[in-house]
Amino acid sequence: MAKASSFASDIDKARIVFEDAFKGVEASGAALKDHSRGDAKLDAINLPVEEATVRETIALLERWKGQAAALVKALDIATATEQLQFERLFDENAGREKSGFLARRIHRGRANPQSISSDIRHLLSVSTYLDALLNSARPAILEHNRSSEDHLLRIIDRRQRIDFEIEESQRRIDVLIPKIADRKSRIGSARNATTLANFEEDLRTLVAEDEMHRERERSRLPERETLQRLIAIYEEFVEALNAQVAALNVTVSKLRLDIEQRIALLKAVEAQEAEGIRHEAVPDVEVLIAAFEANVLAGYNLAERKAKVDAAFARRLEPEPKQADLPSEEREPEEATPPEA
Repeated sequence: MAKASSFASDIDKARIVFEDAFKGVEASGAALKDHSRGDAKLDAINLPVEEATVRETIALLERWKGQAAALVKALDIATATEQLQFERLFDENAGREKSGFLARRIHRGRANPQSISSDIRHLLSVSTYLDALLNSARPAILEHNRSSEDHLLRIIDRRQRIDFEIEESQRRIDVLIPKIADRKSRIGSARNATTLANFEEDLRTLVAEDEMHRERERSRLPERETLQRLIAIYEEFVEALNAQVAALNVTVSKLRLDIEQRIALLKAVEAQEAEGIRHEAVPDVEVLIAAFEANVLAGYNLAERKAKVDAAFARRLEPEPKQADLPSEEREPEEATPPEA
């Protein structure tokens, strides 16, 4: 099975991408944690560098997510191919009414139960490898997602406190402006030196208070701007981690159900094999088969459950293709343009 033999190599490539992405996740998470401390110094932060690091990490996470989804989908297509081969043991015209992609994958010659069984076992072996990778990735991403959300909320809380301080200074300035104007007008109309001195003293006090609030507002603005940029950068980071968690959950669910489907198909195929034929025992595959046999609900309502998980997988990880990207036979016919009068 030439295609199946390349799956392990593709999974290794996806693992390397995930490891690179996770290094970025750890670096971005550490920076976010540092910024969330109450005594964090914000004036030394290199915002362009941090933004570039986060964007590169997000791009790697998207690449990893796409590779993992593509592998699960490719395994599913390979399984469907074996299913159709099995059906053709009993009906050589099975699937021929469908002239789509899957039918074109089936070679002209008839397969035999032994080759189909061997291919399915290979797919199961690869499935355990991919399942292990996905399940090692999920808790790590989930932990960083939770901690990053907490750190981001602390930064948002700090920005909100500064907002309040700035707004409070602005309110005090708004109260002082008419008072200062009043004292200035009274100075011009003072009738004696004592009254004039009192008005001038009041004015100096009000102006000093006004300047204090203005300086407080000016001193908070750079910090607020830095915090706002950090929030924008790391909100995107946290959203990417959220998307990764959701995608991993859906991908793992689909892979698990697809494994169940492969085992059910394998049992059906091997029931047709000649007596005495034995396949090479692969420990991971034997564990899967034993778990399937021990579960009294294994295989129950399999088609309906698979349809649901496939629909969830498609919604999350298979964006609707553009019309131009579809094969010509799958495109909707264009409406005819009426001739000009």
